[in-house]
Amino acid sequence: MNTNTFILLVILCVAFLSCNKEDADITGAPAAITLVNSVAGSGSDLTMNFSGQNINYIDSKRLTYNANDGKQNNGSLTFGVPVNLPIPLIVTLVKDTTKPIFSQSITFQPGDIYSLFFGGKPESVSYVLVKDTLPEIKDSLTAIRFINMSQDLKTVSINLVGQPNGSEVSSLNYMQITGFKTYPAKSTNSSYIFEVRDFATGNFLARYNYNNIARQKHITLIVRGLKPGSPGPSMVRMNNW
Repeated sequence: MNTNTFILLVILCVAFLSCNKEDADITGAPAAITLVNSVAGSGSDLTMNFSGQNINYIDSKRLTYNANDGKQNNGSLTFGVPVNLPIPLIVTLVKDTTKPIFSQSITFQPGDIYSLFFGGKPESVSYVLVKDTLPEIKDSLTAIRFINMSQDLKTVSINLVGQPNGSEVSSLNYMQITGFKTYPAKSTNSSYIFEVRDFATGNFLARYNYNNIARQKHITLIVRGLKPGSPGPSMVRMNNW
C-alpha cells in the first residue's frame, strides 16, 4: 500500500467517526483539527478535502453555519488526523469548489490540536489557523478564550452581565483571538452570561449563556454574524477537547 493510499484510508476513517458521533470523540486519534464555519450569509456552506486525492465534492462532507456538534449549533466539525506525514488540507465554498479558500499542508505531531476558523462573508472569506496550547487547569476552574470572526463587527468588547463594558475583553478586532482566561467552576458557579457590545458605541449586539460549564476544560466563544442582515450577531461555543 503506498503512502497516498494509506493517508486516504486513514482520513476517511477518522472523518467518518467524527461526523457520526455526538460531540466528536477523537479518543485514540494521534492528533486533531476542528473546522469552524462562521461565514455568514447565503452560500456560506463549506466542503473539505483532506485526502490528498482528487475527489467528487458533490459527495463530500459539508459544514454549514448552523452545523450541530451534538449539543449545539456552532458550525464546527472535528477530525482526527494521522501524524508524521504531510496532510494536505483544502477547504472550499460548496458553491465554487474550483477556488480553495484554504490550501495548506500540515505535518501533525502526536498530541497536536489545531483550530481552523472561517469567517467573514461568502464573497470575502477569511480564516484564522491556530495550533492550540491547552495549559493544565484545576478541577475547580474552566478556561475560556474569545475570537471575533464577524466582518461586520470590526471591533467588539465583551463583558459579563451586570459588569462594565469590556470587563472581560476591552476590545476584540475582526480575526483576533485572545488567550485562555480561567473562571471559577465550582458547584456554586451555575453559569456565566457574556454580552457582546460594539466597541465604539457600547451598543448591545449579542448574549451567550455559558450554563453547561466545562470543568477542568477549555472552550472558545466565537463572535459571528451580520449587522444588519441575517444571521444576526451571535456568540457560539466550541469545545477544545
